[in-house]
Amino acid sequence: INECAQNPLLCAFRCVNTYGSYECKCPVGYVLREDRRMCKDEDECAEGKHDCTEKQMECKNLIGTYMCICGPGYQRRPDGEGCMDENECQTKPGICENGRCLNNPGSYT
Repeated sequence: INECAQNPLLCAFRCVNTYGSYECKCPVGYVLREDRRMCKDEDECAEGKHDCTEKQMECKNLIGTYMCICGPGYQRRPDGEGCMDENECQTKPGICENGRCLNNPGSYT
């Protein structure tokens, strides 16, 4: 018996017929809910399924995917493969109103 063909509403995304049963499958970036029929967002950051750490970046979960971001005081490198210090003294003119601005890694004084 092909349960998927008999009831196309068995699964939220894709139904795969198996011997004597069926399995529901989700698209990339999603996992099955506890009911084994519906899909929910997979938190790649919490599950460690990302490459942000090796790029010395922070992981931000998005619906169906994730993004590697730079922490405060840092900006994405031109090649996108990591972060570099943001020179706030240059990128934010007037940030030090009454004195000299001195850039530090990840900050300024």
